[in-house]
Amino acid sequence: MSEKKTHWSVYATLTLLLVSCLALIVTQVLTANTATKLESTLFNIIQFSLSIAFSWILSKLITEQQFLESQKKFAIGAFRRIMEIERSLSRTQKYVTNAKLSKPSDFSAKLEAIDISIVNAQDTVKSSIADWTDIIGDEIEVTNEVRRLKKTRNYQTEIDSEINLPINDSSENIREEKIEKLQNSLPAEIRVSLAEEDKNPFEAGYEYLADICEEKKTLELTGFWDKSDSFTASPADLKRGDAVTVARGMTTSRNGVLLAYNDQDKWFGVITNPCADINVDYDSFVSVFEMFYEKEFLPKVFGGTPLKATVLEIFELDLELDRQYFRLEVNTPEQL
Repeated sequence: MSEKKTHWSVYATLTLLLVSCLALIVTQVLTANTATKLESTLFNIIQFSLSIAFSWILSKLITEQQFLESQKKFAIGAFRRIMEIERSLSRTQKYVTNAKLSKPSDFSAKLEAIDISIVNAQDTVKSSIADWTDIIGDEIEVTNEVRRLKKTRNYQTEIDSEINLPINDSSENIREEKIEKLQNSLPAEIRVSLAEEDKNPFEAGYEYLADICEEKKTLELTGFWDKSDSFTASPADLKRGDAVTVARGMTTSRNGVLLAYNDQDKWFGVITNPCADINVDYDSFVSVFEMFYEKEFLPKVFGGTPLKATVLEIFELDLELDRQYFRLEVNTPEQL
């Protein structure tokens, strides 16, 4: 609001200067035959001063507008990245919440500490968003309204389906039109980020895994050991045909991932995302994978039952990346 008031005051000043210049020119023309030499000189000095002031204020306004546009572009990019961090924190919190429900009591304090850290990170994200409200406050407000309308739509659809109420097409169409209108008013970067939130990766990932299993009658998983991460074993100690397991886990730099465990329950690598080709992110792949097998693959230390797997191949250590890749084979859900 203060920024708009400042702009209006500048515009008013420019208008006043312009009117003053025009009035001075008209006065100078009308008194050209009667004005003394001193009066003509004063007219020229005043006209020159007004021109200088007009040019200076106009150049300052243009420079300020260019700076604000540049700053706004940067702020929109930062806000888009903040939205991505929001989604990542939300997915991690869901994993921790699920782990807390099925954990041994020994890990309660550790998971609670992780949960508190996630909440603190979410507060930091909210604070970061607030920092940009002076520049892109309107865009943030519209984004929140779009999210609210979508959340209301999803909630209402769920309630209607549970109690078998008929769908009100009129109100639904009005809401969808409003959502579309608001989204179209947003910059392209924010529209893309909102579209990412709308994606339903579960159905696409589920069908992708089902197609692979139907075609090959088995499922192969690729993974790697990374020297810079906190793995407790190495795939170099394994050979083709060894029995291993796959379950959720955490490392120093990776949360909520699928890890490969040896027969001593030590994790020797992280499983990569086979659904990346169809734009399913890693967190969604882990959830899809468990939904595909209709069970949650918690490590034995959490009282879970990991998925059994067999080593197919151990690749040579990549000295440039300090990584060693491997391939595993797991049974399809029908074979379990």
